[in-house]
Amino acid sequence: MTYIIPSIIAAVIIFFFARRLNKFEKEETALAMDTPDTSDAPLQSVGNCDIEASAEPEPEEADRKSGDEQEKLRNQETSKEEIDHTAQTVDIIVEILKKIGCQPIVEDRQTVSVKYQGENFQFYANGIMVNIYDLPWSEFYINDPNAQKIRDAINKANFSTLPMVLMMAPDKDGKVNVLSRYETILHPSCSINDEFIQYILNSFFTAQREVRGNVAELISQQQQPSANRRPVGFDTGTE
Repeated sequence: MTYIIPSIIAAVIIFFFARRLNKFEKEETALAMDTPDTSDAPLQSVGNCDIEASAEPEPEEADRKSGDEQEKLRNQETSKEEIDHTAQTVDIIVEILKKIGCQPIVEDRQTVSVKYQGENFQFYANGIMVNIYDLPWSEFYINDPNAQKIRDAINKANFSTLPMVLMMAPDKDGKVNVLSRYETILHPSCSINDEFIQYILNSFFTAQREVRGNVAELISQQQQPSANRRPVGFDTGTE
């Protein structure tokens, strides 16, 4: 009996530790199954290094910005060059008009006004290009019985004259202003600029005469009595 009791106690102790060991092993196995395996996962960069790198512009974006800046500089240079050409052209216009006995007035950096043979003209320079306007030299009203004939006369004149005869939009009273325009180039290397401009100015008066002559012709044709003819399909009773 003395030997049995210690043996029972020892068996109980061994059984107790065996159960504790088995429980511990099960908890480790469950923990290992719940933990994801990151051995094959791709590495991800984190931290300040990535933030600093992302702040740098991409090569394509940097090239685009550089291209935009170069384009802006080219546009500025082109604009400055056009302004220089315009100023030079205005000087040429003033010099020419003085040579032919006129007294030009520089309205602004692009516009020169002048009176030539009693007519008001305006020169508008843009680079070496020049628009010459014979300011409104006639007018008509849209309710004029001859308004359509005037339009037809102007269109006919534009086929044969150097300047283009223009009709402005009617104002609130229905008045339509008529003016003329001619576009040309003035370059300092041309030795006949003054003769050429005087010839163009004279051609504006030719255009005016052409329009007025066409209007008179169209009205005259309307006023001519129609020939006595027998209408088709009708009995006039003259036979």
